[in-house]
Amino acid sequence: MNETPNNWTYWVNGEQGTTGPAVTNVTDGDNLTFSYGPPEHTIEDAAYTVILNVTVLEAVVTPEPTPTVNVTPTPTVNVTPTPTVNVTPTPTVNVTPTPTVNVTPTPTAEANVTIVEPMDGATLPAGNVTVEVNLTNFTLVEPTGQENAPGEGHLHYYLDAVVPTNESEPAVPEFGGYVISTNLSHTWENVTEGEHNLSVQVVNNDHTPLIPLVFETVNVTVGGENVTPTPTVNVTPTPTVNVTPTPTVNVTPTPTVNVTPTPTVNVTPTPTVNVTPTPTVNVTPTPTVNVTPTPTVNVTPTPTVNVTPTPTVNVTPTPTVTPPGDEITREIVEGLSEEENLTTFVEALNNSTIGERLEENASYVICAPTDDAFDGLGNETLSVILGDTTLLNSILEYHVIQGDYTIEELVMLCENSTDGQISLPTVGGSTVNASFNNGQLTINNIIVITQIQITNNIIVYVIDGVLIPPDSPIPTPSPTPTTNVTPTPTMNVTPTPTVNVTPTPTMNVTPTPTMNVTPTPTMNVTPTPTMNVTPTPTMNVTPTPTTPPVQEETMDLQLYEGWNFVSIPRPLSPGNDTAASVFADVETDGRPIYTYTPAGGFEPLGENETLSVLEGYWVYSTEETTVQLNLSTNPVRAPALKTLSPGWNAIGHSDLVERSADETLRSVEDIWVYVVGYDAGDQTYRPAIVNNQTDDQGLSPTEGYWLFVREDGRLAAISA
Repeated sequence: MNETPNNWTYWVNGEQGTTGPAVTNVTDGDNLTFSYGPPEHTIEDAAYTVILNVTVLEAVVTPEPTPTVNVTPTPTVNVTPTPTVNVTPTPTVNVTPTPTVNVTPTPTAEANVTIVEPMDGATLPAGNVTVEVNLTNFTLVEPTGQENAPGEGHLHYYLDAVVPTNESEPAVPEFGGYVISTNLSHTWENVTEGEHNLSVQVVNNDHTPLIPLVFETVNVTVGGENVTPTPTVNVTPTPTVNVTPTPTVNVTPTPTVNVTPTPTVNVTPTPTVNVTPTPTVNVTPTPTVNVTPTPTVNVTPTPTVNVTPTPTVNVTPTPTVTPPGDEITREIVEGLSEEENLTTFVEALNNSTIGERLEENASYVICAPTDDAFDGLGNETLSVILGDTTLLNSILEYHVIQGDYTIEELVMLCENSTDGQISLPTVGGSTVNASFNNGQLTINNIIVITQIQITNNIIVYVIDGVLIPPDSPIPTPSPTPTTNVTPTPTMNVTPTPTVNVTPTPTMNVTPTPTMNVTPTPTMNVTPTPTMNVTPTPTMNVTPTPTTPPVQEETMDLQLYEGWNFVSIPRPLSPGNDTAASVFADVETDGRPIYTYTPAGGFEPLGENETLSVLEGYWVYSTEETTVQLNLSTNPVRAPALKTLSPGWNAIGHSDLVERSADETLRSVEDIWVYVVGYDAGDQTYRPAIVNNQTDDQGLSPTEGYWLFVREDGRLAAISA
């Protein structure tokens, strides 16, 4: 039989199989025929055939009568098939195919994962800890953004983390270590001493948990080679030549009148009936050669009330252990020391104490703004941040994301989310939003430029902006008022007419409306005519309108508890247009009102300074309140202009209704990049509006905005 050129093939519902020797893609009730004959043979010219009806487990199938045309094959030497519905020919070496698992392709077994090493409750040496797992009924594939498929995915390894359970979100823990892997083992490096939990979870291609959940967790204790457990009250260790047991209540007897210590091999006290040692209340025993050995770091006896051993260099060493977080900071600084565009960030790390918030075995993504990004804050603001450790720590904590994601992994998580973005927890306790749009990964709408791998658990993202924490929207430097805060009007701003001025209506009598003749209509611009001024009653001679005063327009400005980023949409009426008059009833907790320029940073606003259109103002309020704005109704005014400098500028909205960013910023459309609004109710920034991408979104009256421009420009108001 083995020497004949015949071969086996199979047929599903009369069609020849194409998947090799394994039968796949059969369903309940299919007719499956095995045939043996010459190469390329048909069912009709087969030497013999075996006809089967397929039944898939857990399905109900009503079999149809099986045709028996080929049931009784021409018997050959070694073939004697039993002609029944499910014929099993007498098996020979090459004759009888044994139906395998592939005949029933729908597996009923569920995926399962177990941790083989280490075992639950194990004690391990400090250092690297390797987790080995056993996985069944599941295929590991690299996550490359493909669709989910039954029975395939990858593993998530966790260290000291709660295993995620939300089936609609990627399995990313809120804290602890986290690694994506297609391997059946993972090594956690430099695990510190203490109790830890190690977990592994089976997840889909899009990182969501397998449902039902498939994971396992073991608890281990990590200790060092020289670990000496602290003896309890009644523990009396057996002394050896160089061993000095930790003196506890029963280890070092209190030298009272009747105390007789039990002598050991190397300890020879004077054994008398009533030993009364000569030393005073604080007994200092004279150590012999073998009584005071050279102890290691872990053999530091805790003296009791009456025991004062004579300390030597080796008896009570002062350990100089570097805190784990400081070691992490040192590694980051060393890893970035050669990066020429991150010198300010390295300086910020060195000035901070953020290492106290970092755990040695945790995984972190460090967002590092470039030097240009820090320069955009202005020299004064940057100096305040670097000089205030508390403020600096809060800003840096907002730049440290808990978790271990490469840029590629984070892009994949964003693409697999429902809205294209995910929230990531920071060390500071709040979250940042990561999104992927138009081929660009952003964190809070700040572009991620590249990544630098520091250690297995630490990745640095280089970003082109500074992330501002929601609970500290701006730095507040201590203001130093200057003499230029409140400008003094000059003689030419408010001309004083003389007693005998009676202008003759000639070419020179009708003043050409220049800066000195027709003053800008502000509070000091409208000259108060004196008793003796008799202007010639012509259009150009009578500057004071005789029409009745128009009733003022008003608008409410809503303030929330905390910081508010506000603006005025139109010029305010004289007498109601200064910081003091507008915010007189606002409880600011003693904090000034701030303006901002790229060159000067945050600057306090003088109480008597006039509030201007197109300016953004930061106002602090201890409570939610409403301020009434009295708008000017004088039509004799030109629309406002504001000079912009490269970097971030604080601007205001210049209309009484919402207008799109594209329309509002039309005068600087070629130089602006981002607009960022502030939600004072939530004390958080809104997502950035991007020029030529999302600039159809609206800007609202009375709100302030951050505007980033590439070069100098002038922003024009869109209403007067």
